[in-house]
Amino acid sequence: IRCTGYEYHGVQEGRDSQLPDWELDYSPQPSPSSPPSRVIAIEGISHTISIASVIPNTGYIRIHKVLSAIDECIDEVLRLLRQKEEKEGGKSSYQIVGIGFSTFVTNLVGVDTFGEPVGETATLSYACNR
Repeated sequence: IRCTGYEYHGVQEGRDSQLPDWELDYSPQPSPSSPPSRVIAIEGISHTISIASVIPNTGYIRIHKVLSAIDECIDEVLRLLRQKEEKEGGKSSYQIVGIGFSTFVTNLVGVDTFGEPVGETATLSYACNR
């Protein structure tokens, strides 16, 4: 699980649309030859947690462990962001406008009517080998 803080740098000039044209640059220091990015990773505002998220030989996802790790990861990134803000004078300069999540592969998680995961046996990972 990895969480990273990003800075957004406004809407590109000359665009007809009011919606931003997102361009991502995952490196804290883009190369001089790369086009200007508007969403840039904030140096030092990242946290990674390594977990065994799939139960061997079943393909079941340890969903509650994954969700707890996501919560912990987001909390740590927010703590790092607040710490950076305090070092820069303490005034609020960041506004959270979105949180994204990707697994890069197909995973299924069964949920109840409230959107809560039903349990490990109601999950299916791309790593399923049963």
